[in-house]
Amino acid sequence: MSLLARIVDRLKGRFEIPEQRSAARATDPWLIVEIDGYDHRSRDWSASGVCIEGFAGEIAVGDRVSGRLRWQKRDPGHGFTAEVVRIEPGGAVALRWLDLAEAALDEMEAWHS
Repeated sequence: MSLLARIVDRLKGRFEIPEQRSAARATDPWLIVEIDGYDHRSRDWSASGVCIEGFAGEIAVGDRVSGRLRWQKRDPGHGFTAEVVRIEPGGAVALRWLDLAEAALDEMEAWHS
């Protein structure tokens, strides 16, 4: 590695924001999150929360939502309650799980293995 490449690597490390999530995020497979009868595809998910795209409806940071999550459309899925922690331009909504079935956490862990 050249001297210039090493200097650039060191400088990049100083300006990067450290990861603050408690659980690793996954993008595959998609998690389907149903809220108020509407299915939303996950952008990414983890044992601590999910970011869904194209949210249908009015929502604000701090709101609590509940519904079902599943891996395939035909699966009965698992119930959940979550808190809205971020809303992005374009309709992406980040949720933090407040109540999630142990079976759902086991499935998430299995996908990460």
